[in-house]
Amino acid sequence: MTDWDLPRPPASALVLTGLGMEHGVPQEVSLRGTRLAPEALGDLQTTVTAHQELQIIRNLLTALGEDLPLGIEAGMRYHLTTHGIWGFALSSSPTLRTAVAVGLRYVNLTFAFTRMSAIEQDNGIQLVLDSSQLPSDVRRFLVERELASTVHLARQLLSDPSAVIGVHFRHSAPAATAPYEKAFGVRPTFDAAANAAIVPAELLNRALPQADAHTAAVTEAQCRRLLADRRARAGIAGTVRDRLVARPGAMPDIETVAAELHMSSRSLRRRLTAEGTSYRALADEVREHLAEELLATKALSIEEIGRRLGYAATPAFTTAFKRWKGIPPRAYVPR
Repeated sequence: MTDWDLPRPPASALVLTGLGMEHGVPQEVSLRGTRLAPEALGDLQTTVTAHQELQIIRNLLTALGEDLPLGIEAGMRYHLTTHGIWGFALSSSPTLRTAVAVGLRYVNLTFAFTRMSAIEQDNGIQLVLDSSQLPSDVRRFLVERELASTVHLARQLLSDPSAVIGVHFRHSAPAATAPYEKAFGVRPTFDAAANAAIVPAELLNRALPQADAHTAAVTEAQCRRLLADRRARAGIAGTVRDRLVARPGAMPDIETVAAELHMSSRSLRRRLTAEGTSYRALADEVREHLAEELLATKALSIEEIGRRLGYAATPAFTTAFKRWKGIPPRAYVPR
């Protein structure tokens, strides 16, 4: 499995199909070959695989050609809110420098396909995007999308749409560079040694308008937990957990998941036991962590959180939460 070959929420697929519709490409065409129905993208329980997202990109490039700056256009449509908890963690950071560090630490919670790293320089930071693992037919699109998204997110964090951040591309300049200059506010450097965004020191050290120490601590803790879960749950346990995360409101039973994995429920139980867990423990873990995440956002009522996690009534959710944490959800304070 490559670094980016992970299940994703449907938000990115919605951005891409929306871009296609703006250019006259119906959603059904963008989703061709993905086995995703248009209505599924509006369901928070839907999981989109990395390969399905790549197929959407290929469909767009086939329908519209490679002359349009589609990667740039796509990147400018990703907002902090598109990335959920990760976006909240960045926006509540004290400075852009801190946000960059947090963003890179938990970048696997985003929709990025490139590997990202930071190189400290006297005049700022160079954010380098390594595209060597990407399929060649979508590499340019993904590099342009992720550099455009990086610049766009930095401007959102600063609440300054005119903030100038340098951009370098390894590939050659297109016939028309005006769309690039409009998006970035500067003419990118093409045929460069690396794909990179150059963030000057005066922007890095600028205080962010939505900085909040408590929110920053809570959201980073959530990011840390989610990333730890993703890394820790390898093997068959990780596969089962991904299927449960995709459908928290109507979790399938073990027989259904076993059938999806082309094995018997007995074999699945045996393999989970060998990895030190069980189907019930994974289901509880998923609900517990999602409950913590939703409570930390303070955007939903206890009743709504319970419904989203598949509990028919609030008392049932409260009972389960007390079993996990020893206290009712109304008394829970995220750490």
